[in-house]
Amino acid sequence: MTLAMTRALQQGLGNHVLGIASYAMPTGLSLSLHTQSPTEDGLATWEVSGGGYARADITGLMSPANVSTGISRLDNVVNIGPATTGWGTITHAGIHNQIGTMLFYGALAPSQTTTIGQQFQLTPGQLTVSIGEAATLWLIKKLLDHVLVGIEWTMPSAIQLALHLASPTSSGSVAAEVSGSGYSRAPLTGLMSGVDLASGVSTLSIDVSIGPAGDDWGTITDGSLHDQDGNMLIFGQGQEAQIIPIGESFRLRAGSFAIPFR
Repeated sequence: MTLAMTRALQQGLGNHVLGIASYAMPTGLSLSLHTQSPTEDGLATWEVSGGGYARADITGLMSPANVSTGISRLDNVVNIGPATTGWGTITHAGIHNQIGTMLFYGALAPSQTTTIGQQFQLTPGQLTVSIGEAATLWLIKKLLDHVLVGIEWTMPSAIQLALHLASPTSSGSVAAEVSGSGYSRAPLTGLMSGVDLASGVSTLSIDVSIGPAGDDWGTITDGSLHDQDGNMLIFGQGQEAQIIPIGESFRLRAGSFAIPFR
């Protein structure tokens, strides 16, 4: 069972990554059970409410994220119950912070029917958590450890845009970054909108240009965002490749550059 981010967490972590608003590291985590999906909205509508049920404290029970896979896993056995009334068929689970906000949710595989006298149990490795595909593995580890493990990652103080002739991939490779005359990374600090709660997307708020090129840069296919220390955070392919010959600049129009945090 792999859990995904709710809209609330998408927005919170997205704004943290972009240097817009710091996302406080949770001080406690709990696991909830549901008979239908909580959805991205993190709904508690179908949370189990039968006798003997209470959310399980899982603070300190998630592993640090694996830097090679971008996954954090449950490292301990977790029991909820025993049930004193029938709970029905448990199909989904959620992870909440100390104030009850759902952060992650997902479907159980397989679902579990819990009757009177039974416990619901998760074994080590049965529950895993990951984050969307636009983030580098370096960033995924930083974010998951910040949210689930208690290893704080400070909000970036500056953000820069880099251009590439091929995908940097999730490894954050800069091997294909443009290196021609006239090229430098563009500062984007303060230029991205806050992450929209409904879509999980942040958009560029003003036009940005890089250049002009002092020689032929080739065909720009991909872009990436970096923090003040040069760590690659986000990567992705542009909507259209741009050929930048000598004397031309690479341009992004306001609203044409968007970053998904889903």
